[in-house]
Amino acid sequence: MLGRQSCLGCGRVSPETNGENTLTTSFGWRLRRGTDDAGNGVVEWRCANCWQRWKAQQATPSSEAPSITPPAVAPTGSPPSPRIRTGKP
Repeated sequence: MLGRQSCLGCGRVSPETNGENTLTTSFGWRLRRGTDDAGNGVVEWRCANCWQRWKAQQATPSSEAPSITPPAVAPTGSPPSPRIRTGKP
């Protein structure tokens, strides 16, 4: 995976690097690994701008977000008091 990569979103070629972590740490490029419909491994590189756009598109709108129901908890009357650590055993 060393060498220059192309952004999946805009096609921009990555800058030259000195190591395999340079793109993600210094330039903000993101790598997404997954599988295609046939089950083959897929690697998707995106520049920082395209990653932000892609991430925003993947977010589910709040009106369509699945509702999460918290587990039922039996009422206890008053909430538990926080524990205070004194440093003593």
